[in-house]
Amino acid sequence: MKPCRLCGALADFSLVAIAIENGENILVRCSACGSLMTARQAPAAQVQTLYDALYTAGAYQDYRKAHASALTGRRPVTSYQRHLFHRVRKHLPGRRAAEIGGGVGVFGQSVVRAGFTYRNFDVSVEAAGLAERLGLSSVVFPAGEVPPLEQGSVDVVVMWEVLEHVWNAAEILRVVHTALAPGGCLLMSTPNLHRHGYLESLSTAGVSSPPIHINFFSHASLAVCLRAAGFGRLRFYHRKIEYPKFQPGDMLLTAGIVAGWVPEKTLYCAAWKE
Repeated sequence: MKPCRLCGALADFSLVAIAIENGENILVRCSACGSLMTARQAPAAQVQTLYDALYTAGAYQDYRKAHASALTGRRPVTSYQRHLFHRVRKHLPGRRAAEIGGGVGVFGQSVVRAGFTYRNFDVSVEAAGLAERLGLSSVVFPAGEVPPLEQGSVDVVVMWEVLEHVWNAAEILRVVHTALAPGGCLLMSTPNLHRHGYLESLSTAGVSSPPIHINFFSHASLAVCLRAAGFGRLRFYHRKIEYPKFQPGDMLLTAGIVAGWVPEKTLYCAAWKE
């Protein structure tokens, strides 16, 4: 038995019968939390290079387009993430925000407009530089380490689609819990392990496969990991509509999510420090 890097518990790990295309990773399942994860850790320098490349000329070009639009002063179309942020902010003890994996800073702009102080922490030098061009405070920290958040220094921490990327997830969740003031909130999202076709897609190289996504959570396993980090009250939000493409297969899938017989694509959760 050894500690799980997602929930922190001593656990056994069983192999998952999914072959990863690049041949450098195998998937294992934790017996304590039920999450899936890769068994190989990439060097920190390799991870930073990977994400810098995604922002400069890779699959994250849509984020750069959103950033270019933000530089002109245009406000982005209302997103589900901003909707959730505005739902929880009235329950927060203060107006100090931090975002881990805030990328180019477009969401951070909306946080500042809502009257919060804001700090962004990211492993990508390229992304942090773009966020700074929007006037946001950005700190780069090495992959595999934890963001330098001080105890009790924030009232809300945001992690949109981040937990699936980080090797030391349990450690980061504990740091976030410590950094939050009493009554503070971690607001986060991550892909649903049980979403349609997700597991099968991991065998093919892509932005949702290793070495980019290296952790995979279900509703139940995410709740175990959050509680293990010290969070008390958990509130999961259920987004039923994902703006489908106007193709029969995609519209049928969206109809299944709305009806409840197809799992939701993304897990959204507010985890509160009590």
